Amino acid sequence: MSINKILVPTDFSKEAENAVQAAIIIARKAEAEIVLLHIIELSHSNSISTSGGPSNEATFTDAVIMHEALLSLIH
Repeated sequence: MSINKILVPTDFSKEAENAVQAAIIIARKAEAEIVLLHIIELSHSNSISTSGGPSNEATFTDAVIMHEALLSLIH
């Protein structure tokens, strides 16, 4: 059995970063592709969500920052 792709869900936590690190090690050994999954719930407006969570813009900014950090880990 060969591994072609590794799906790594992330919530941008330290634990998720550890999971990405582990996936990178496995992917390098298996010559596999890593697919990161993050779900962003968008509200009907760009303001603070009704649950009191971060705004969509802040969530998107966090996603971009994490993406850049993950790229630096791979290279």
